[in-house]
Amino acid sequence: MKHLETKREIIASNIKYFRKIIGVKQKEIAPRADMDKTQWSHYESGKSTPNAENLTKIADALNVSTDSLLKSENKSKENPQALDEIANKIEIESQNLPINKTKIIKDTLEIIRSGNEEMIKSFNITVQAFLGAIKTRKEN
Repeated sequence: MKHLETKREIIASNIKYFRKIIGVKQKEIAPRADMDKTQWSHYESGKSTPNAENLTKIADALNVSTDSLLKSENKSKENPQALDEIANKIEIESQNLPINKTKIIKDTLEIIRSGNEEMIKSFNITVQAFLGAIKTRKEN
């Protein structure tokens, strides 16, 4: 018989899953959601469940929908749509970047969509560069 996860466990697992996909530490991502590392850690470990406002902040920081944080089937092999959602957002955001950065991102999106776990790990580096480029673009 399959173990039924509680909503808190599902949310906690998904927060951790998406954070690891983008390759950041809790102390790095928590400020993006307007919270401290301890609060983020409690949500990610399942000690606390985020309210609607904090769930939205977490989703925004991770660049996913709140729906993705609530679903129990987000793991990449079980549900490639979770990675596709991230890939699609990156593709949309990258349209106004210089051509040399766009090429790197398009190559990386192919890797994400392939589902190859080793290749996805290398994607983390590109995500960090991409997020930096987006931040710079928004500041200018």
